[in-house]
Amino acid sequence: MRIGVARDRAFCFYYHENLLELERHGADLVYFSPLEDQLPDVEGLYIGGGYPELYASQLERAPARKQIKKASEDGMPIYGECGGLMYLGAALESEAGSFKMAGALPCTTFMEKRLMALGYVKAEVSERNPLADVGRSLRGHEFHYSRCICDRDARYCLKLSRGKGIADGRDGLVENNTMAGYLHTHFYSVSGNKFIESCRAYRRS
Repeated sequence: MRIGVARDRAFCFYYHENLLELERHGADLVYFSPLEDQLPDVEGLYIGGGYPELYASQLERAPARKQIKKASEDGMPIYGECGGLMYLGAALESEAGSFKMAGALPCTTFMEKRLMALGYVKAEVSERNPLADVGRSLRGHEFHYSRCICDRDARYCLKLSRGKGIADGRDGLVENNTMAGYLHTHFYSVSGNKFIESCRAYRRS
């Protein structure tokens, strides 16, 4: 499976082991820049952490923003972490202004001056998603200076026993086949094979 991986100045944080885990399960990783590139021809997307708030104006203007929303609406498996969550939401609000983001998820991110979360996270998968089966435990960390406000009918796929997440011990916002949260998941706690299988099912559809 060809999986697009966002990697540029705005999205630069990944556990290296996560990328190796995807390759171990047969993924062909295609790196691209949401700041500058068109969305590549892929069967899935992985958008990691970083600093989208520093490049919000450029992200708003870039063609990949609308292309990713369409891919999400078409059912492509998309997984985002922290900065990826901020980008996949409807808008990003900061001192610099309000900027449109991809709009694949029903949320808006607000930048804060103080640290909102820092620490290890343990979560259990509670709803269907493209990354992990229901009942599976995920581990990783969270570190962010933003808060995410979601629509009242937003759906979450993770329940946290440790960590803050998006709200009320919940994380992993889900819409269509797109999933994103503040959790930086370490894939050694969950096989990368499920995401590969989600991408394979999307290609067959």
